[in-house]
Amino acid sequence: MIGEGVSEEYISRKELEPSQFEESFQSEQTYLPDKKEIMPSCDDCGVVFESVPDLARHMNRWCPENNDLKRKREKEDEDIPIKKSRVDEIDIEDGEDTAFIKLTELAREANEDIWEEKVDKYMDGNMNEDHARRKANRKLKNEDMDQFLSRYSSLVEYLLQLQNGKLHGKVMKMITKLINDDMDYEKAIKLAVRKYKPLLESYLDEAIDNETNDDGSESEDSIDDEGEEEGEEEDEEDVDDESSTI
Repeated sequence: MIGEGVSEEYISRKELEPSQFEESFQSEQTYLPDKKEIMPSCDDCGVVFESVPDLARHMNRWCPENNDLKRKREKEDEDIPIKKSRVDEIDIEDGEDTAFIKLTELAREANEDIWEEKVDKYMDGNMNEDHARRKANRKLKNEDMDQFLSRYSSLVEYLLQLQNGKLHGKVMKMITKLINDDMDYEKAIKLAVRKYKPLLESYLDEAIDNETNDDGSESEDSIDDEGEEEGEEEDEEDVDDESSTI
């Protein structure tokens, strides 16, 4: 029959040896790297992004699976005995007093230039330095209090905005873990902030871009205004020239 004794030889020539197949597969892997390994991705839903700022925006707007994961974790944690965290046990000596004192110092610094002007004014009026400083303190007490309350109000507002934040939550989770591993809380804060520095830096880049865009639009407006003013001056000169020739 036609083809007898040939089909087996033909098939054997067409089939690749195992070693050849493996080399071919490895060469394909060499030229087709897995991009997910070098691109930032969301820890919760696994979505891969082209840049860190894109990942930051995704995290801050809450990824689609975040609520499902949260409910799942809460359900899993129901059967786990509650262990008191060391974070809750941290007793920073005079912690609240230290924070409020720092806010008052910042308030005084904001009014420092005005305070120095008053001291100099009182001393020029033959008042001794100690008396002048105390009088300046009394005069600026209301202004200092306004600055203090303004800063404290801003701090409370930031805390409320951050308490359910995705990125802030990751930072606090790492701080809690480090503290529970017996690390000093100040060092834990520095390490956690440093770890998420790229994501935090995206906010600075965005602020700089917005400021640059605002400055650019203002400068263009100022150029247009200057051009209009120059045009108006030229028109006035033309009118003066015409009136002098009549």
